[in-house]
Order: sequence, then structure tokens, then C-alpha cells
Amino acid sequence: GLADVGRVEYLLKSMKSFAMFERVELKDVDLGEFMRRFMALVEQEFSERNISLVFDEPVDIGAVRVDSRALHQALLNLFANAADALEGVADPEIHIFAEEREQLVRLVVADNGCGITEERRRHLFKPFNTTKPSGNGLGLTITRKLLAQMDADIEIESSPGNGSLAIISLP
Repeated sequence: GLADVGRVEYLLKSMKSFAMFERVELKDVDLGEFMRRFMALVEQEFSERNISLVFDEPVDIGAVRVDSRALHQALLNLFANAADALEGVADPEIHIFAEEREQLVRLVVADNGCGITEERRRHLFKPFNTTKPSGNGLGLTITRKLLAQMDADIEIESSPGNGSLAIISLP
């Protein structure tokens, strides 16, 4: 049943169909409000996995021009990746915050997981590249595609043993 699969996995499945068929609709979205709703949605599942979520409420950032469903899917995907990276870490934590920088809003999802080697990082956004037994390797490819439709981008910064940062830049 759905309960066993976990909501995040279920929501990620819906992301694939979303990315293939939908057009994004850009609207002004209050980032703080959006983030609070997102966190409320994933909180339970992550606390069941004993992962602490640290959310710094964005201050003075206001509205970003995005498709909130597409941004939602992108974030879900990053959270799911972070959760995988945190497998077996002593005090697993995902930290999410936003900052404004040169006309862009950077939305950062940081984890203190296993980190990624330089070698693997070069292949992160290639389709069908995965190190997960059940992964299809499309997550980040789709995420980047969704974000590109909103003139947004994503980069991953990481080194082994130091966790990872996923940085979404929003116009």
C-alpha cells in the first residue's frame, strides 16, 4: 500500500509524469510561505527516519517567480537524495535556507551525509546515472529540466565525508 512506500517516493513518482507533460506556469510565490508548507508536508516522514530538518525561515526575501508545483517537485527530489545520502550517518540532518545574491534567490538544501566524489559529481546530471539499487537516475535530470523551464538552475557542491549542498538559483 501507499503507506509502505512512503509519501516522498509516491510524490516523486508523480514528478516524472509532471515533468514530461506539464507546462510550467510562473506566478509570484511568497518564498517563506511556500517553504513552510513544504516543510509541513515532509516533516513527518523525515522524523520517522530520524532525520532532523533545520529550516531557516527566509527573511525579507518576499516573492520569487516560479511554478510552485515544479519547485515543490524539485525540492522533494533534493530531500529524497539527501535522505539517501544520510543512510547510516550518526546525527543525520537536512538544513534548508534561502539567501539573496545578485538578483537571484539561492535556495540551499544541505545535508551532513556521505558526500559525493568529484568523479561522481561530474555525472550527476546525466540521465540514467545512478548509484542507487532502485534508482532510475532521472531525478536530477528531471529536476534540472523543471528548473530550467522557470529560468532557474541547480548546482551541487560536495566532497566525500563533508555532506552535500544542493543550490537552486531562482530569478
